[in-house]
Amino acid sequence: MNIALLTIEYPPNVNGGLGRYITHYMKYIKKNGHNSWVFTFNPGELPIVEIESDVLVFRPLEKTLRWLSKIMAEVGCLGFFLRFVRLLHYNLATYWLINKQHSQVNFDIVAVHDWMSGLAGILCGCFLRIPIVFHAHNTEFTMTPWGKKNDRLKLIAIIERILVKKAQKIIVPSDKMFSLVTGHGWNPKKISVIHHGHENTFHLNTNSFFSTPITIQLQSRLKTALDDKIVLFVGRLCYSKGIFNLIAAMSEVVKIRPDTRLVIIGNGDNDAIESLVRKLHLADNVYVYNQFLSSEQVYDHYQMADICIFPSLYEPFGLVALEAMSFGKPVILGDGFPDIFAGTPDNPTALFVNGNDPAKIAAAVLELLQDTAKAIRMGEAAGYFVQENFSWHKTIAETITVYNQAIRNAASKAPGG
Repeated sequence: MNIALLTIEYPPNVNGGLGRYITHYMKYIKKNGHNSWVFTFNPGELPIVEIESDVLVFRPLEKTLRWLSKIMAEVGCLGFFLRFVRLLHYNLATYWLINKQHSQVNFDIVAVHDWMSGLAGILCGCFLRIPIVFHAHNTEFTMTPWGKKNDRLKLIAIIERILVKKAQKIIVPSDKMFSLVTGHGWNPKKISVIHHGHENTFHLNTNSFFSTPITIQLQSRLKTALDDKIVLFVGRLCYSKGIFNLIAAMSEVVKIRPDTRLVIIGNGDNDAIESLVRKLHLADNVYVYNQFLSSEQVYDHYQMADICIFPSLYEPFGLVALEAMSFGKPVILGDGFPDIFAGTPDNPTALFVNGNDPAKIAAAVLELLQDTAKAIRMGEAAGYFVQENFSWHKTIAETITVYNQAIRNAASKAPGG
């Protein structure tokens, strides 16, 4: 199968879970014998065309737009206009490139992984008649209640609505997401739920509280004592991820356990985060990375952590939870997460809390810090749960099945089909 992959994030331009999902997706698409051509956004400094691991990657960006990208940070009110121009150019240039490549390789599917690539996908469906599959990892209307700016011009809503109508199939990552989008009017007959996978190369540690040369090195870099308790957060630094409530909760945690350190890995509103840390006098107990970390570096931090916490108010799936659990770590999740991570009352695999309540977040952290045996049991249960139920091979196999359904659906609706 020949797949045209449209995504706003592709390594090294990775800012969140989408980019990490795409990394695994590409690896296992190739392992399963399928071919992908990547069409992705260029932040300004990356090669326009290159071959990475036998994959042709297109990042369209003209010289004029390179110049515009350099002044975006200095133009104030014109910033929105420039971002719009760049996004429009990315979509139109991507459509033109797909059209050109389609005449040579005959794409079977256009896989659209975000609304920002949606216009190019819509054009491919309308004019090239290539079947579209929309991977709805998230939507604008589900994010808006959780602090994201409203789509005042309704451009995003319009693109999403047309993309949903034109797509032969839609993939969502959880039953919770399925309920949200069908409640918003999406056709349930088009939608398939496919969970993200897990790469079974991690080693489950039977003791969640341990030291290795890697963790000792990280503790030295972060200036933590060997017996300090490390609470780890990984994710975008924005309101919907519960990060501000987590930092507020740390004020209560350190009163009882001053040996606790919160390590924050993510991009977003770093200035607001650091301002809050200073305001609450938590500089000695909170460390914020101001740099992008590779997946391997993030995995090292999972190993170092005593507890991993993601108090999201809303989460369509939550790949970070899956990753942390795979290391046998006790995990605290906001009630915005799908309940697939909860386990059972007799064998819980995660501790769920109200991500909007700093007091309850603090109580959950202290509970696991004080009850080491419970934390270890939960971590072990989580690790085995992930190994037994999640696999990228399974995820991609189910995805290819949906792609084939989309191809058949398109063929049946074609003239003479």
